[in-house]
Amino acid sequence: MSLAVRGLYGEGSQAFGDFYQISNQITLGRTEDELIAQVADVVPVLIDYERRAREFLLQETERNVHDQVSRAFGILRTAQTISAEETMQLLSRVRMGVLLGLVDDLHVSDVNKLLVRTQPAHLQKMKGIDLDTKDRNIERARFLRSYFESGSPDDN
Repeated sequence: MSLAVRGLYGEGSQAFGDFYQISNQITLGRTEDELIAQVADVVPVLIDYERRAREFLLQETERNVHDQVSRAFGILRTAQTISAEETMQLLSRVRMGVLLGLVDDLHVSDVNKLLVRTQPAHLQKMKGIDLDTKDRNIERARFLRSYFESGSPDDN
């Protein structure tokens, strides 16, 4: 298949929040449609593999998984400052908890929206001003606390 798995932001980056980038490695001599079809053929296999891995993890270490999800929730709901990297990691744990049925009051689509809206550029756009790292981390924590109090990323 000649596919590459990299960190979220491409070559040399880390996989923050258990998110990865999948791309083809060979492009010469292939049409765009062929490349898209090649990657599209792999997606259902990866989705099934991830689902089975989550189920295995829950069967083998349910208490530990539930504890990690609960701790992530606690930090996200109460942090006064939080980095983008830590937010992605914690939201990823919460997302896993939602998918495993450990979290009742949240949907995967809400977690996905939070993953996007807590990124630096989105925070600055919502705030309407340029923010340095320290201020972004404070604003990100404020946004998350507000979300978990109100329950809707669309209202924030």
